Amino acid sequence: MFIKKIINYVNSRLYTKDTVILFNLQNHKNQSSVASIKHATDKNIFDILHFQNTKYIDVFKKFLSLGDKGYLGYLKGVCIHRSWVKENMQVINLHWASRYKLKRNEIIIHYCETAPEARGKNIYGHVLSTIIEEHKNKNILISINEKNKISIKVAQKVGFRETEREKIFVIMGIKFIKKTIKNDLK
Repeated sequence: MFIKKIINYVNSRLYTKDTVILFNLQNHKNQSSVASIKHATDKNIFDILHFQNTKYIDVFKKFLSLGDKGYLGYLKGVCIHRSWVKENMQVINLHWASRYKLKRNEIIIHYCETAPEARGKNIYGHVLSTIIEEHKNKNILISINEKNKISIKVAQKVGFRETEREKIFVIMGIKFIKKTIKNDLK
């Protein structure tokens, strides 16, 4: 198992072809669901273990130590979703090969995932709406891999619109990134 992880890691760094789309909130359309949404804390962060590996505990504790805000979704008392917000002009990895520096008054929603058994219940849209309401005086971004069609549909349903794309191509560890701003997109 460990050797397989190392091989996958090396392979992904030797060859990668991905497209990351950056979205900006344009016109919020409020979403709701039966889930309850709570802020992540050092005390409730372990709730994610219902659908996440233990390695994420350290990742999320680091996020909290950086001042990031976590949003956890619950159904019947069980944590079934997580999303994170980064702000304060931090640098974020849109992809392991691409970084973005937040501007003043800008936030980005990242590291979102819903447990498989809770998908299709509009929980992700509800969490996005909760984040938007709490940060309505900010420019709100979200980054989604082009392959994640469902997350793209949810973001668009909430009111996010594509502003730029980054086509990322890595071969033998050498990165090639082509950024296209929305005005240039067809």
